[in-house]
Amino acid sequence: FDDLLEEEHPRVALPPPPPAAVRQCLEAAMSTLLDDVRYAVRVSVRHRLVTAAVVATMALGIGVTTAVYSIVHAVLLSPLPFEDSDRVVQFRMVLRDGRATSNNAFPDLQDYRAHAQTLAAVAAVSLGRTTITAGGVPEQHSIAFVDHGYDDVFRLRPAIGRFFAPEEYEFGAPRVVLISDRLWRARFGADQAIVGRDVEVDREKATIVGVLPPLAYMFPGSDVGFLAPLRPNPRSFHLNRGALWLMGVGRMRPGVTLEQTSADVEAIATELAKQFPDSNGGLAARVQSLHESETGDTRATLILLAAGVGTGV
Repeated sequence: FDDLLEEEHPRVALPPPPPAAVRQCLEAAMSTLLDDVRYAVRVSVRHRLVTAAVVATMALGIGVTTAVYSIVHAVLLSPLPFEDSDRVVQFRMVLRDGRATSNNAFPDLQDYRAHAQTLAAVAAVSLGRTTITAGGVPEQHSIAFVDHGYDDVFRLRPAIGRFFAPEEYEFGAPRVVLISDRLWRARFGADQAIVGRDVEVDREKATIVGVLPPLAYMFPGSDVGFLAPLRPNPRSFHLNRGALWLMGVGRMRPGVTLEQTSADVEAIATELAKQFPDSNGGLAARVQSLHESETGDTRATLILLAAGVGTGV
């Protein structure tokens, strides 16, 4: 069919336009553009207030849009600032009335650590406030009590000194603490000989065994000044399966999905409900990515804000 069309209407190669014609077209286009620019300048000078308002509005709109998308990227899209943060999950308990809580019982977290095949490490954390006295001056700071899985979950290695030794997690052992880089600089003047120094924590002597790295991710809050070993008191409610007083986090093994870990933990919780119906009956366990858990309260607001800015609302 194409051959027949070629025979009836042979293609004719048009000669290229002469250079002079191309130059004339370009000169005409540039002349029109310059005329438009001159006209815009004259109008802008004549109506200075309107021009200033338009420029200010455009600058404000560009600034707001840039700021909103920077916040959205930093909060929702960027990973948490530690190694393989996408593999860290947080445990949540679903109560008998259907409400979910981030609090867990210490024995349950121990069972997840012992039996969950999809998790490489599990940590229990309790957040509190403490008064530190150094040089005779008392100050209040946040303190996180952590058990021996914390450094493995967050891949946390001190910049100075060491993490806690196994025997330091025993109830009644001498008190030791790790301090944040921020507190080390602000309170102790970045003293390189800080390891081994004694301070008073809630009127009890505690020995500083290390300093955390700058910008270290501090779960469950960026304002945490101290880490201390979690030491459940065997003569208190701490070991009661019905006492939900600890936050729990875990690191998934390589290649494991969130769905697989969730099914694994749910199966363990179901078995615990059968073994301990008085304390665990009617309870269910869930896991949630730590990133989603950290941004859960702001996620919907930021998405709506970004959508509004993008559509010009």
